[in-house]
Amino acid sequence: MSDQPAATNPTDAAAAATPAPTSVLATSDQPIVGQEESVLDTAGAQAKAEQEAESKRLLEADPNTLSPEDKTKREGIVKEQEAAKAKALADEKAKGVPEKYEFKLPEGMTIDETRMAKITPIFKEAMLTNDQAQKMVDLWFEEMKEVNETQATEFKNFLDASAKETMSALGTNAKTELAFVAKVKNLLSPETIELLNSSGMGNQKAFILDMAKIGKLFSEEKLVDTGRTTAPPKDAAEILYPNMSK
Repeated sequence: MSDQPAATNPTDAAAAATPAPTSVLATSDQPIVGQEESVLDTAGAQAKAEQEAESKRLLEADPNTLSPEDKTKREGIVKEQEAAKAKALADEKAKGVPEKYEFKLPEGMTIDETRMAKITPIFKEAMLTNDQAQKMVDLWFEEMKEVNETQATEFKNFLDASAKETMSALGTNAKTELAFVAKVKNLLSPETIELLNSSGMGNQKAFILDMAKIGKLFSEEKLVDTGRTTAPPKDAAEILYPNMSK
C-alpha cells in the first residue's frame, strides 16, 4: 500500500470550490447577481400585465358586445375596484377616528354621559374625526338654543295674554281685588309662589279670582255676637279648608 495521498480529481476540486447554485424561488426577493429579475418575477409581472390588459379590455368594451362569460368577469372586476376604493377610503378615515371624542361646549353647557355613550358608537361607525364630530355637536347645541328661545318666547306670550285676560276680568276694582289676593299670597311659602309663577298659574284668571274670594273671607271674618256667646274667629286653615276635620 502506498503512503502517498490519493490524487485529487480536478473536476471534484472545482465542484467543491463552486457554491451550490441558488434556486430561482430563493432569489425571488433578491435577484441573482448580474440578473435584473428572476424568472419567477418575470412570470408574475407577465401574468399581472395580461390581467390588467384583460381588465382594461372588458371595462372599455360595450357591455352589449360582451359574451355572458365576459359580462360576468366585467361585473366582478367592477365590484373588486369599488371594494378596493371603499377599503382605501375607510382606512384613510380610520386614521383620524379617535378612541374618545373630546368636545368644546358652549359656556355653561354640559353633555350627559349617558347621552355621550349613545352617540359615540354612531360617530365611530360613521368614522368621524374629532373635528367632524365637533361640528355635529355644535349644530345640535345651535338647534337646542333655537328651540329653547322659541319656547321661552311662546311662554312669555302666554303669560302676557293670561295677565291681560285676568286684569280685564278683575275690572275697574282691580287694585282692590289684588289687595285681597295679596292677603292669601302672604300665607304662601316662597317655594310655592315660585312654583305658581313658573308654571303660569300666577297669571291665570280662575286662580287669581279664587285667591281674591279667599282674601275677602279673611277680611270679612268677624266676631259674631249672638246675645249669649261669642264665636271665636276662624283661622286661615278653616277658611281655606272648611271641610277639613279637626
